[in-house]
Amino acid sequence: MEKITHDEFRARLSAQGMEREHSAFICPMCGTVQSMALLRSAGVPEDKLDTQIGFSCVGRWNNAGPATREGKPANADKPGCDWTLGGLFRLHQLEVEHAGKSHPMFVIASKEQAEALRAQVSA
Repeated sequence: MEKITHDEFRARLSAQGMEREHSAFICPMCGTVQSMALLRSAGVPEDKLDTQIGFSCVGRWNNAGPATREGKPANADKPGCDWTLGGLFRLHQLEVEHAGKSHPMFVIASKEQAEALRAQVSA
């Protein structure tokens, strides 16, 4: 488990070079790279984007179903799986410490992954 400060978290997102809506994270269960833009396209309401990004997989919103045993997305037609960090099992790899509390988060995607997702979502 990696624990980082809120400032380090922000620096890593900044290093992607993306606008906020294209900052990308990786689901720990299915490996789907996702951003607020992808969540929006899956039907996540605007008032929920901030709480869902990096915490619940896009598949929870598009009914993709659970990840397979191999950790792959369940449905080839829809990105993601039904994983969220708010459940009983704590299978995340990153925690961000802020205001004296530790918050589980999806791993931050690389710059290249964020760029590829932006191109895909914008197409």
